[in-house]
Order: sequence, then C-alpha cells, then structure tokens
Amino acid sequence: MDMFLTGTPQTLLDILDNKEERERYKLQQLAEFPTCQLVSIGINIPGDIKTNESIEKVFNLATEAFERYLMDNELIIRHVRKKYNPTGPEFYTLIDSERNDIKRLCINFETFHQVGRLLDIDVYQRDEAGEMLIIDRDFYNLPSRRCYVCQKPAKECTRAKTHSIDDLRTKINKMCQSLI
Repeated sequence: MDMFLTGTPQTLLDILDNKEERERYKLQQLAEFPTCQLVSIGINIPGDIKTNESIEKVFNLATEAFERYLMDNELIIRHVRKKYNPTGPEFYTLIDSERNDIKRLCINFETFHQVGRLLDIDVYQRDEAGEMLIIDRDFYNLPSRRCYVCQKPAKECTRAKTHSIDDLRTKINKMCQSLI
C-alpha cells in the first residue's frame, strides 16, 4: 500500500507559516510551565503530501507508544496535545522532571522503535535567562541521524538531494507496511 496516494499538497509557505505557529506554541507552553520540559514530535515525510489517513495512523501508533515509553521510564506527563494540520500531525507533551536524560530517552525511542526513525522528537526547556533552549544530539555529542535509504548522515543527503522523493517514500512505505 502506498501511504502517499492521498492528501493535500503543501507549499513551502504553508510549512513556514506552520513553523512560526509551532514556535509560538512552544514559547507559550514553556512560559506557562517553566519547570517542565517540552517534548515536540513531528513526522519526517518527504515531498508535498504531509498528512492523510495513513500517515496519521502511523503517527498515532508511534505517539501512543512514545507516551507508554515515557511512563515506563517513570516520567510525569503534565499535558499532552495532538494537532492535525495539513502540514503534518504534531504532538506535544510537557514533562514535569528535572532529569537531564529526557532527550537521550527520546533518541533511544527514535532509534529503536519500529517507526521511531520517522519521528522528529525535540526537547525544549528554559535556560537560566528564561529563553527557550533546544536539547539536541549535539548537546550529548551524539552523531546526527541517518538517512532512510543509505545510512549516511541525513542532513548531507537532504542538502545534496541524494535520493529522489520516490526513493524516500518507497523506504517509508516499507517501514510502515505492517502498521497500515
């Protein structure tokens, strides 16, 4: 089954407008809950179709597994929000914890869950000055994410457009086949 046969194509402007809205939401959540860490999840979907029934099904299965994973790791979830936009589904959760390994837990989920590689899991917190700080792989001196197709650093393949959108979508379809 091809996950990408349906959906409304999105423009770069649509995606950039949504990015601004997401940033405002993150800032608002961290201002309202300054002692929490905010986990934001999106799904990495190449091309102009960012959501449809199949993509949302995979996203829901993955985020439900992620919530269980957080609870299994004894994290206190304060708030969860899922949002379904034409530019792609979004998931946010506030974690009431001072643990400094939340991003490392997220990286483990991205690495080892069946569709974790499709997820973009970011962790935010406030720094001493109250500014939003992203905790990323560089924070832990970890290597960047790998390409779906060739296992080279994904950013390199994206910048060089090493693989066609069809090749990427074929790989994603194979990864998700048992879920949809």
